[in-house]
Amino acid sequence: MGEIVALRQMSGGEYDAARAAIGNRKDAKPKWDQELCKLFTASGWAAEALARKEGMRPRSMQRLLSFGRFLAFAEKRRARNCLNGLTEWRFRHLWCDTAKTGNEYQRFDAVLKALQGPPTSARAIPANELFTKLCPIIEALMEYGTRHRVQDNPPAVAKLALNLRKLLDEWTK
Repeated sequence: MGEIVALRQMSGGEYDAARAAIGNRKDAKPKWDQELCKLFTASGWAAEALARKEGMRPRSMQRLLSFGRFLAFAEKRRARNCLNGLTEWRFRHLWCDTAKTGNEYQRFDAVLKALQGPPTSARAIPANELFTKLCPIIEALMEYGTRHRVQDNPPAVAKLALNLRKLLDEWTK
């Protein structure tokens, strides 16, 4: 239902060449997310085959394919300016906020409207709230910055980054 069907399925070699061109630039997250999801959608491969090829779960691949279809939808609507900085993670949260009724295109339209929403005035965040919520995260990051490499704890740093992301999402709603 509402799924983009490629006119021709990419061969393994074509897919590998396109995938190599995108690379693993996870530091350029929004653009990398978008390019990868566009490739997944354009490949014409089934979600299960792509998941096997990329070494991920089929359910995760379904989410990435949904994002790829949304990107194609937004480009047809000439809404490229709304896509700047949009990651799959942010799209997924907007997607979850849409009504679960209607077809995929109606939900894509709702996400696009949320991205294009009216400009909101800046929300003032009390300094004590900023201080209270951000200080523990900053202190923990500073502690990790002074540790010896043997004591590195990437999952803990990733959790701190996630906490920062949640706070920023909360403050920008």
